[in-house]
Amino acid sequence: MVLEISTFLYLSLLSFIQGITEFLPISSSAHLLVLPHILDVSDQGIIIDVAAHIGSLIAVCYFYRKDIMDIIKNLFSKNKEESQLFFKVSIAFIPLFLLGIVMYFGNFKELRNPKIVIYTSLIFGILLYIADIQPITNSNSRG
Repeated sequence: MVLEISTFLYLSLLSFIQGITEFLPISSSAHLLVLPHILDVSDQGIIIDVAAHIGSLIAVCYFYRKDIMDIIKNLFSKNKEESQLFFKVSIAFIPLFLLGIVMYFGNFKELRNPKIVIYTSLIFGILLYIADIQPITNSNSRG
């Protein structure tokens, strides 16, 4: 059964799900990929997914605008720790940038398969649960 849903309502639902799941320890991308299959509609495609993530990025930048401005102001500060933050964050983005290039030029369309998304979400959910219930030990303690 194909559900008839207006484009506006569907995009609003995607946006709502993105907004709710982005800040939870769950995959907002996975939810965007699985929703069309739950509603039995065609996949919205990667452009809509990217637009939803850009919306989240804008919201996060707005929320942290004071901190972002402080980082920029301290870029050339005499306080070494404050001036290093921008450069450390920039270096941390290099692996993500390289992965993005590989994903762009590689043929990874099958990763949008809902079965793959569901199984990997389930596996990583179980791994996160196991990591969460493990007691924290201090290797330096002598007790």
